[in-house]
Amino acid sequence: MGNRRWCSGPPPPPAGDQHIVLEAVADTDVKSLIAEHQTRDIVSAPGKPFLITAADSTTDTVAIRTYGHVWIWRRSPDVPLWAVFAGPPCEGATVLERQGEALALTPVGTGYFTVSEGTNRMLNRFDVNPVDN
Repeated sequence: MGNRRWCSGPPPPPAGDQHIVLEAVADTDVKSLIAEHQTRDIVSAPGKPFLITAADSTTDTVAIRTYGHVWIWRRSPDVPLWAVFAGPPCEGATVLERQGEALALTPVGTGYFTVSEGTNRMLNRFDVNPVDN
């Protein structure tokens, strides 16, 4: 799989102790994503610039994080989550965090938070400018 990361379609709601099997429906080539859409240089964890460390979504926003970048896609609620990755992302702001592996969107997708692993770490908030779809 290399630098590709799979996206899975939503499973049906579980019933009781039923096991859920995710179906691969799309993939994102993170290395190409960065090469095509990067707007600034960011120092990343050595040897891990393309590793996805976190992701989150709301009804109209999808975000993924690597050690050095945050990528944001806007979507209409009627578009399947996996289909968002066919379009170009926006590069979100970020700061270099020692082991930045957390990302959380605000409930309405107007911003996001990042934080590094460990104790006494700074919680960073970034606002996302609204865009027309």
